[in-house]
Amino acid sequence: MNSTKADENFKAVQQRYRQVKCDGRWWTSDETRDLIDFSEPSLSDDIVAASCSSASYNGPLFTLREYNDGFFFAPNALSKSLQLKLAARCLMSYCEPPHDTNIDQVPPKVDEVVSGVEIDETTMWERHCRGSTGQNKHYRSIKKLAWATNGWNYDWTLRKYHEGKISPFPENLTNLGKIFGGQSFNPQASIINFYHSKSLMGGHQDDLELTFEKPVVSFSVGVPCVFLLGGLTKDEKPTPILVRPGDVLVMGGGSRLRFHGMARLLVDCSLPDHVDRTGHDQIDELKDSAELSQKEEEEVERYLKNHRININVRQVLPDEGRERESGQMTTEIKKNSDNVTN
Repeated sequence: MNSTKADENFKAVQQRYRQVKCDGRWWTSDETRDLIDFSEPSLSDDIVAASCSSASYNGPLFTLREYNDGFFFAPNALSKSLQLKLAARCLMSYCEPPHDTNIDQVPPKVDEVVSGVEIDETTMWERHCRGSTGQNKHYRSIKKLAWATNGWNYDWTLRKYHEGKISPFPENLTNLGKIFGGQSFNPQASIINFYHSKSLMGGHQDDLELTFEKPVVSFSVGVPCVFLLGGLTKDEKPTPILVRPGDVLVMGGGSRLRFHGMARLLVDCSLPDHVDRTGHDQIDELKDSAELSQKEEEEVERYLKNHRININVRQVLPDEGRERESGQMTTEIKKNSDNVTN
C-alpha cells in the first residue's frame, strides 16, 4: 500500500526521531526540542495538571492542553517492584498457551524444535534463562517474541477480534486497568508488545472494539521510548512524548481514537533525571503475584535493559452487550472491521 500525504506527515516525525543520534547531547538537539517529558511538567507550558473522576489512582495525573479531552498521563505510577513483577508475568506466563503470540502465526521451520508447556513442560522464558544448548533452534523463543494477546484474541492480519479464541484474562491486568480506567471499565483484551532496540510502531487507531466509551490503558516497563500522539487523522502532526518505565497512559473520551505509535526505544541514551515522585501513592502489588527468586529478578532485569514491554488493556464489548447471543456479536465485530478505513 502506497503512503498517502497524510501518512507522510505522521511518518516524518517518526523518522526524525529515529535518525537522531542517541548520545549525551541528543536531549538538547534542535531535533528533539519538542519532546514532552511528563516527569517534569513545570518545564513545558503544554503540560497541565488533570483529574479523572472515574479513576481511583491517587498519584499525579497530567494531560496536554491540545489533547485535554480524555488523554491522561501518570508518570512513575508503578513502583519498581511492581514493574519487575509485571514484566515477569509477561515473560513467564502471559505469552504462553492458551494465550496467542506472533510466533504461533507462522509454522515452524524444518530445523526448528517444537517444544513448550504442552509438549515438554518448559516455557520460552525457562529455555531463555538456561541459554543455548547444542545446535537446537526452538520454534517458540523469547528472541522471536513480538506480541502476545490475552482475553479476546486480536487477529493482526484480518484486523478483527475472534469470538471463538478467548483465553483467560489475567486478574492482575483487570485490577490495574480499573485503577486508571474506573470501576465500570471491564478489560476483556490485552495486547502485550515486546520491543527491542530497533522496534517501531506505525501510526494507527485502536478502532476495532465495539465500544469506544471505555478507554485504552497502557502500562510501560523497561527501556524508555518516544511515543507519538496524533489527531483523528494522520495529516495532523503528532506530539512526541517521552515514556519512561513505570509510566501509565490513558486514552479515553475524545482521545480514544487518536492516531498513535512509537518512534523508537532510547537504549543507552542519556536522559534528564526522572523527578523523584516516590512520595506519592505508587501502585505496588499484584494480587496473585508470587515472590521472584533473586535469580529470576536478575534475569528479568537483564532483559529489561535492552527491551521495552508495553501492556495495554481495553474493553471489547459494550456493557449492555455482555449477554448478546454469540452470532450477533460475531456479526457486529465483522461489520465494525469492514467499516474501518486507513
